[in-house]
Amino acid sequence: MLELKSLKGIGQSILNKLNKAGINTVTDLLLHLPRYYQDRRTIIPIAHTTAGEKQQIEGVIRQVNINDIGKKHLTCYFFDSSGVCKMHLFKFYSNQTRLLQKGKIIRCFGEIVHNHHAVEITHPEWQILTDEDKGKKLGNIIPIYPTIEGISSAVFYKLILQLKDQIKLDEYMPLSLLQKHQLENINQALHTLHFPKNDNFDNLYNLSARARYRLALEELLAHNLNAKKARLHNQITSSARIAVNHTLLKTFLETLSFQPTPAQIRVINEILYDFTLNKPASRLVQGDVGSGKTVVAGAIVIQAAHNKLQSVMMAPTEILAKQHYHNLTNWLNIFNIPVVFIAQQLTTKARKEALKTIENQDNCVIIGTHAVFQNNIDYPNLGLVIIDEQHRFGVEQRLSLIEKAKTKNWQPHQIVMTATPIPRTLAMTVYGDLDLSIIDELPPNRKPITTSVLNQTKKQILITRLEQHIANNGQAYWVCPLIESSEVLITLQDAQSLFEMLSNMLPCARIGLIHGKLKAQHKEDIMQAFKSHELDILVATTVIEVGVDVPNANIMIIDNAERLGLSQLHQLRGRVGRGNKESNCILLYHSPLSNTAKKRLELMRKTQNGFVIAEEDLKLRGPGDIFGTNQTGGIQFKVADLSQHQALFDDVTNIAEAIIKQYPKHAEKIIHRWLNKTDEYIKA
Repeated sequence: MLELKSLKGIGQSILNKLNKAGINTVTDLLLHLPRYYQDRRTIIPIAHTTAGEKQQIEGVIRQVNINDIGKKHLTCYFFDSSGVCKMHLFKFYSNQTRLLQKGKIIRCFGEIVHNHHAVEITHPEWQILTDEDKGKKLGNIIPIYPTIEGISSAVFYKLILQLKDQIKLDEYMPLSLLQKHQLENINQALHTLHFPKNDNFDNLYNLSARARYRLALEELLAHNLNAKKARLHNQITSSARIAVNHTLLKTFLETLSFQPTPAQIRVINEILYDFTLNKPASRLVQGDVGSGKTVVAGAIVIQAAHNKLQSVMMAPTEILAKQHYHNLTNWLNIFNIPVVFIAQQLTTKARKEALKTIENQDNCVIIGTHAVFQNNIDYPNLGLVIIDEQHRFGVEQRLSLIEKAKTKNWQPHQIVMTATPIPRTLAMTVYGDLDLSIIDELPPNRKPITTSVLNQTKKQILITRLEQHIANNGQAYWVCPLIESSEVLITLQDAQSLFEMLSNMLPCARIGLIHGKLKAQHKEDIMQAFKSHELDILVATTVIEVGVDVPNANIMIIDNAERLGLSQLHQLRGRVGRGNKESNCILLYHSPLSNTAKKRLELMRKTQNGFVIAEEDLKLRGPGDIFGTNQTGGIQFKVADLSQHQALFDDVTNIAEAIIKQYPKHAEKIIHRWLNKTDEYIKA
């Protein structure tokens, strides 16, 4: 098959952007599938267009105006036998204006607006028809592709059109399996999706769904096969030896100021049993918000330190890493175990001291952000790696930590933790190489959180209640999804304007503002001020979603809650209810609500069970929203949509085992087709 760079239109700039998005080969390009299709086969008379719909219109240009005052704006008037349309362009180039000449025929496709009986269209896809085009009154069914930075759907379409007669991927799925499930081969599936037939638009949804199902099966197989291979690789790899001292565990648990739950102790023992085996521990620990995963981490790093091994604990944010650092420093101090903090924002002096401790203390515990795997940090005796909220880190980042133990000719034990409950079906498919532990109970002193759903129109009542809460020495979070105003999501209350509004309406309240664009030290200072009750209200974006622990804060208000996924709402709600007071979570919504949003908010009101919420989130939104679509290393399938392809899970494991036995070489090729860096994934 062709090389990617040999396609017309792919220069170095486009190639770099494709590579950055994980499209490195022509096969990767073919697996970048359309999101939906547009029917360009019909020209709608201008007077018969429907407002709010994307339609195709055509006419003769009558007049073109360019307004250079203020924001540059081009207006093009064109007409057909039924009426006149006004086209608006706010971004255009001089070569485009030269095309828009009086008397030329223009064809547009875009969303129609009826403004006081006038027909308007803004930033449509448009073209000037040549003499040859004029005879072709009808267009095609056009696939619309997901865009990536600097590459539009139209560019993807032009690139993939060049491959129409060159789709010749090898078929790795057994013919008997395809026949059993009545599935087409991979090349037929790709043709169906990229090159829909013009005479079949009404049936295109069914045809494309079936083709996606075929590709999704192979993609899920790739993940499952890779997990099985990773598990096998793990079983034959040497690990750092950690002899378990149960007296030490008992002493640690007795020094805590609270009674660990039976679930915490069970999970600790499951990990300690892993340490007794002659292979690296590789375990996923799931625990709902507030279930106490940090205690589990403390119990196992003590065992590593007792065996003169270093441990690294990596967290996704500096706020959370600092919290782990303070907790573990308090717990490990009496055991004379040095705890080191590593982050990007350390002063030169603090960094030197930290690196000196790492070099000289073979039993130290290192806690930090992604800075812990930087090339200039060496761990002479690394035996245990703990990754908190592991889905927020990429494979390469985890590999970098594992590579740190290479000089010892062993692989460190890996414990990955998440407070985002992962549905069993997803965990088995993607994390099949990991043993699974679940902390399935909360500490007994935790009181349930009362969740209310409130229309934005009642905000004034809520602010009055908040004023009373603060007068009674309470604290509250108020979370909104955006940092600053958005032209697109105009209904969202942004953090900055909310902060200003509350400051005006509650002059006696001490209010702070925190968001992801602040420098790390500034965020740390604001968070510390809130924890020490120097602030009454913390206005925040979802930066406080994970790990922040302020027991006195017992009200969580989430603005525009209908915009967030269930699991994210659950994570945010988990920031309250961490003390011994009654806690409340108020979900503010903006009308009108979609049916999906209604179901989501109602489920939040009814249950606090994170696993129930995760399963429902999977059905309603898919894995991208469960794990955060913008997070590095998040599970981002190319084709599989777990909300639509649930039926495949029961088959995937059995099919994977059959392929390994009967077609082992095909198993390798399936993994490589979908995951590319096979060996790295295996090591991870």
